[in-house]
Amino acid sequence: MSSANNKDKQCPLTAVGGLAEIMATLSKDTAFDIIEIIDTATADPVRDIPGLVLYAINRNGEIILSHASGLRTNTDPLTPMTLGTIFWLASMTKVVTSIAVMQLYEQGKVDLDSTSQIEEVLPELAKVKVLTGFDDSGNPTYQKPKNKITMRMLLTHTSGFGYDMFHESLAKFEKYCAGKPEFSGHRRWLDCPVLLEPGTGFKYGAGIDWAGIFIERVSKLKLDTYFKRNILEPLGLNDISFYLSTEMRRNLVGLHARGPTGDISPIPHFLEAVHKGPDEEFPNLGGAILSVFLNAGVSPKTNARILKAETVDYMFQNHISHLPPDAMKPMDHVMPMPEMSNPMPSWSIYPKSPGWGLSFMLTPDAMPNGRGGYTAEWYGMVNLAFWCDRENGIAV
Repeated sequence: MSSANNKDKQCPLTAVGGLAEIMATLSKDTAFDIIEIIDTATADPVRDIPGLVLYAINRNGEIILSHASGLRTNTDPLTPMTLGTIFWLASMTKVVTSIAVMQLYEQGKVDLDSTSQIEEVLPELAKVKVLTGFDDSGNPTYQKPKNKITMRMLLTHTSGFGYDMFHESLAKFEKYCAGKPEFSGHRRWLDCPVLLEPGTGFKYGAGIDWAGIFIERVSKLKLDTYFKRNILEPLGLNDISFYLSTEMRRNLVGLHARGPTGDISPIPHFLEAVHKGPDEEFPNLGGAILSVFLNAGVSPKTNARILKAETVDYMFQNHISHLPPDAMKPMDHVMPMPEMSNPMPSWSIYPKSPGWGLSFMLTPDAMPNGRGGYTAEWYGMVNLAFWCDRENGIAV
C-alpha cells in the first residue's frame, strides 16, 4: 500500500460498469493498489482466478470501494464479471439464519441452552446417534450420545453434525444408506448421525440447517418468508428470494474447478437441480447485512432495527472458549472430496487460534495488517468470503 503523500488524498471516484467505485474514506493510491491486486489475480482466467467482485462498506453503509474484474465463465470472453453479477451464496447465508434465530431469542422464543426445547421443536434430534465407525462388513456402528443438543451447539458447530465433503466417515455413511447429496435440496440429507459427542468439539456442518427448520416450526413461516418479513424487507431488500429467475440465471456466475494440470475449467452448477421458483430479482445482500453489525443492530440506510445492540455484542463473543484452542484445526486437513473443497487456510496466520461467534469465525486479537480484534469472518464453498471489523467500522 502506498504511504500518505500529496497525491494520496481521500478523493471520491466513480466509474461505470466493471470498473471501480471509490467513495468517502479510501485514498486514491490505496484504492488503486487494491484494484491492481484484483486485476492481476484475474488476468489469466485459466491459470489464476476466473473472476472476482469486491464490495467494502463503512459503518454508515456507504460503499468505500467496489470493483468487478474477470469473467463469469472463464471460457467465454463475452461474460464479464460486473457489480451486479449473481453469486450462489452457499454458507454465506448461515449468518442470515443466525440473525433470525437471535431475533426469536430476543422475543423469548429461543433458549440457547435448552435441550428440552430442541427436542420439542426438533424431535428428530432426540434420536440422533454418534457415528463411531464401520464394522468389517462396512456397516456403520453407533453409540448413544451422553449429551443432548442445544441451539447454541447448532449455531457454533459443536452439535457434532458435519458435511460429507469435509468428513470422510460421513461421506462413507451416505454412500452406505444411499442418502441424498447435500446439494439435492432434499430434506432427507439432514438425517445423518453426528460425528462426535455433542458439545465436546467443533465439526463444521449442518447444525445451522437444523436451526433453519427450527425457525420455520416456531414462526410457522417458510424460511424465505421469515427472512423477507423480518430481515430483508426492513433492510430495503424487497426482491430477494431463494429462487432463481430466468434473468438471474443469465447473470449467474459459473462454477469452476482446477484440474490435475492446474488449469481451471467450468463445471455444472449445483443450483441447476435445486433452485427453481418464481421470478424474483436478487439485489446485493452482504453490505446491507454487515452494516447492521457495524451499526449496533440498526440499518444505516433504512434506520430499521434488526437486532438489539446487546444482541449484536453477544453474537460477537467467543462461544467455544470452553474447547481446546486448536478445536478448529481439523479443518486444515485434506478434504475427502478435493474436487469440492480445499482445506481451510492455516490458522497460523492469526496471532491466536480463532473462536466462533453466533455464527461466524472470530479472530480475537488485532492483526498487524490493521484488522481489529474480534473481527468476524467466514466463507461460502464457492470461494465467497466476508469479514466484518466492528472496531474499525469496515466490512468486506
